[in-house]
Amino acid sequence: MNKGDAILRLLMEIKLELKEVKEQMERMETKIEKIEQQNRKKQITEFTIRESPHRTLVRL
Repeated sequence: MNKGDAILRLLMEIKLELKEVKEQMERMETKIEKIEQQNRKKQITEFTIRESPHRTLVRL
């Protein structure tokens, strides 16, 4: 194997690793978005309960 082939092989490995990292980041972003949505829903629910005329504490 000559130097050019070795460099090409390393570049291909790096490209593959970057692709894997990108996919992991996308999965993490999706999880973060879901958590943020849950937090927003929880905050809305808590606000609604607090502002309720009956002020009934409800645990969800």
